[in-house]
Amino acid sequence: MTTATPAAPAGAGLRALPGLLQQGEGWGGLRAALAAGRSGTVDGAWGSSAALAVAALAADAPGTLLVVVPNAADVDPWVEDVASFAGVRPAQFQAWETWPVPPNKGKLDPTATARLRTLQTLQREPPKVLACCAAAVCQ
Repeated sequence: MTTATPAAPAGAGLRALPGLLQQGEGWGGLRAALAAGRSGTVDGAWGSSAALAVAALAADAPGTLLVVVPNAADVDPWVEDVASFAGVRPAQFQAWETWPVPPNKGKLDPTATARLRTLQTLQREPPKVLACCAAAVCQ
């Protein structure tokens, strides 16, 4: 017995992949669990396939989807991967490199201003995806 594989529109490129993933086996159960406030798992996702799952989840998420990656160095590659699949660049919530923050007398801290700008954006026009590292969440 053969199973029909959904076809992507010609010329859609990477942006067609989230829609194809949403048609995959088990995706409906995952969405139903998340909509009911329960947890869900995407097994075997690594590299860009995890960002693909995020783009597919964000496509029909009612609010902002928070993506927390382990290290600050992982945020930019995640943002680029999600942007490739979703067609929209995720917002970023930056972390300070050191904690506590060293005093900068009379100078504006670029990380602090970026964090405040992101918080203002969340209030005004929430993005579909917000990416940060674990340290940013803790700070």
